[in-house]
Amino acid sequence: MSKRSANARSALSPAEYGKFIEGLELFEVRLVRLNVEARSFAIKPADTRLEVADEASYTLVDGGFEVFHRYSLLATDAQQSSEPVGRIEAEFGLRFTSAQPINQPYFEIFRDVNLPVNTWPYWRELVQAMTARMGWPPITMPLLKRGTRPVRKPAVRKGGK
Repeated sequence: MSKRSANARSALSPAEYGKFIEGLELFEVRLVRLNVEARSFAIKPADTRLEVADEASYTLVDGGFEVFHRYSLLATDAQQSSEPVGRIEAEFGLRFTSAQPINQPYFEIFRDVNLPVNTWPYWRELVQAMTARMGWPPITMPLLKRGTRPVRKPAVRKGGK
C-alpha cells in the first residue's frame, strides 16, 4: 500500500466510508476503449507469462461521479520475457449517483476496495472472449479476492486455461 493510500485510509473512519458507500448507486457501465493485439497465432499456456495491471480515475458529474477504470493484459513468451505475443487493453466507464460528493481520500479507498468488485467481472469476460477470438486457448482470469488490506501490485500469472 502506498503512503498516500495509507494516509487516506487513516483520515477516514470505517463509519465515514460506510456512510459514503450507503449513498452510492451504480447507474451505468460501458466499454470506453478496447485494444487487442495477437502477434502469435497460438500460444501454449505453459510457455506464456501473463501480467495484469490496472489504473483508475474519476470525474465529478451532476449527482455523482464517473470512474474510468483501465485494465491491461500483456502476454509474453516465458522464455523470452521481453517478447510480447499479445495484449488486451480495455477501459470501462462507470457512472455512479452519490448522496455525497466523492473526493480523493474516498476515491483512494473506493479504487482499491469497491471498484474492482464492479469491474473485474466485465474484464474477466472480455479477456476470455477476446483470447478465444484471437485463436488462443481462452484465458480465465483468477478470482478477485479483496480483504481488509487491498493489493495494488499488478497480478502476475503464468499460463492460462
